[in-house]
Amino acid sequence: MLFTLFILCGLLVFVAPDFLQSEIQVFSQIGIAATLLLASLWLRRKKVTGSYFQIAFAFFIGSFAALLDNMLQISGLTSPSTVVGSLIYQILSTSVVVTPIILLTKISGNNMGSIYLQKGRLRLGLLIGLGTLLFFVALMLAFPTGASMLFTIKEDITFERVLSLMPYAVAFVVLNGFKEELLYRGLFLKKLEPFFGAWPSNVLATFVFAVGHVGVSYTPVLLVFLGITFLLGLAWGYVMQKTDSIIGAALFHGAMDIAIILGIFSFM
Repeated sequence: MLFTLFILCGLLVFVAPDFLQSEIQVFSQIGIAATLLLASLWLRRKKVTGSYFQIAFAFFIGSFAALLDNMLQISGLTSPSTVVGSLIYQILSTSVVVTPIILLTKISGNNMGSIYLQKGRLRLGLLIGLGTLLFFVALMLAFPTGASMLFTIKEDITFERVLSLMPYAVAFVVLNGFKEELLYRGLFLKKLEPFFGAWPSNVLATFVFAVGHVGVSYTPVLLVFLGITFLLGLAWGYVMQKTDSIIGAALFHGAMDIAIILGIFSFM
């Protein structure tokens, strides 16, 4: 029952608002965040329920960060219709998500290690993260249209075009990987583990993460993509738990997004 409840909370925070009309989306996110904040404060006051405070507050933090990110998106401050504009938007998006997570984590009494913002097993993390990132950069340079079965890529894209886009793509995916790993897994894994253990906690967080991609438009084979996303999410969560740091998982995540972002950039 607890496992199901947490899945429902995750879907409520990270998935449900995407299916609402933009006019009421922000208001619904404000309501969700306020409700979770009140619930977490109520849980903290009771001895019997005090152990659930950290999880409830983590959902509040996630909902608040998602709200700020959505407000940035609809504000029109940047135009993601160009490559440079997309990168600027990603910088701002990562900032408005990461900053409240860090500040509110400190306010809740936790340190940065509780959300994997630490070195951990740095060598192993860099070996996995940088290794996969460099491999997929080289792969896309060698076979620019190699991922066209899964993602929409401009058919006549050339090596020169991929090479010119690659610095922007790498910066974009590393930022996005860090943001999403912190929001979907780093924020929750250590808080869920006392209740479910490491592996079920990873499954829970990754399921919500995968379902959150239901509305994407950059793949012609959505079900296949969702299945791959779930399996990769489990791998990223495992790397995070194994290295006790977000570094390896964020770089690994970014590596797997290279083809997606290059495909999007190829039409700009």
